[in-house]
Amino acid sequence: MDVHEMFSHPEVEMMVKISGTPWKYEYMANETSLTVLELYSDNTTLIESMDKEAFAIYCGTRNCNLRLDHPDGPLLRVIFAEPLYLPPPSNFAIPPSRRNDNDNTALLLHYHFNVPMLFFRDQAPVATYLTIGNAMFVRRNSQGELDRLDGYYQYCSEKENRKPTHTWFSHSFEPKKKAANYIIHQCPKETMKLIRQCAEGSNPSILARPFAIDAFLLNHLIMEINTMVIEPRATLLSIERRVFTHEKVKNVSELHRVARDVRFIKDTVGALLETLDNVISAQKHHMSLVEMGHQVLDPDRESVRDSLSLLRSKANSIMREVTSLEGRASLKIDLEYNLENQQDSRTNLRIARLTTDIAAASQKDSSSMIT
Repeated sequence: MDVHEMFSHPEVEMMVKISGTPWKYEYMANETSLTVLELYSDNTTLIESMDKEAFAIYCGTRNCNLRLDHPDGPLLRVIFAEPLYLPPPSNFAIPPSRRNDNDNTALLLHYHFNVPMLFFRDQAPVATYLTIGNAMFVRRNSQGELDRLDGYYQYCSEKENRKPTHTWFSHSFEPKKKAANYIIHQCPKETMKLIRQCAEGSNPSILARPFAIDAFLLNHLIMEINTMVIEPRATLLSIERRVFTHEKVKNVSELHRVARDVRFIKDTVGALLETLDNVISAQKHHMSLVEMGHQVLDPDRESVRDSLSLLRSKANSIMREVTSLEGRASLKIDLEYNLENQQDSRTNLRIARLTTDIAAASQKDSSSMIT
């Protein structure tokens, strides 16, 4: 066990540290680059393009867990990582030339922000599509008192060359006193732009509502999935309006492509619904534990709950549509095969009748020759 690392859940953390994830692709050591957004009650600061050395200085010169009643304490801190050095598992024989062991960014985030190393190790080495699960942990302080709720999740929507977005969050049970923290690895550029615009707008504190950042991220995924549905829907509608007389092979090939694409979208929506349910559960759990501690709740937090409910409704609608598209594509494929089989049967019947006629004619000719 490392001197600077502590396991809170060794039953799920230690094996990943030693063996890594089941997906063992070629390991690539990325160079860390961070953008840190800090939201205060009266202003917003943005520190861009921080490498590992700059981030080490940042952690050394600031108390990363400042209470909000401190004059320098932020309401919210979001760390955007693009990219982030992910330490390889212990038993990976990585040549020194491909390692970057002097990059302690992950350990600094673990030490100063209490980010579990499992969050980083489940991302290394990066696979084509890596599932790290949806985590939620209730944390206690050194006195055994309830302290904060943290967790992480992954989402991805692109079909080609996709880079999953990995998000870690931490919300205090004393939201009026302690900052909320986020780490977003490979955040979509559009979402990062919107978060920055909100932070620099006329009412930046609205961004500090617990789980508002998650709603930004998940809404982006829903918008992208909606875009992904357009092409297979249009293709299926076009095929359904055709009379299948020519180019049958082309039509069936297009139907199979539609069915494949819709199936992929359906799997993506299923993963999205799981993540949404985890975030909604975390938001409810955080709210109940804050109330249990007799803390005064921010009335605006209700709007985040409403936003998450709307996003789940949208995801359910997409799931119903892609399920319908999948069924319609399957029925159309079955119909075309049945029509083709019927045509083959009619052809075989004509051949059989023709063969019978030929046989009868031959028999007649044979009889004439005998007489």
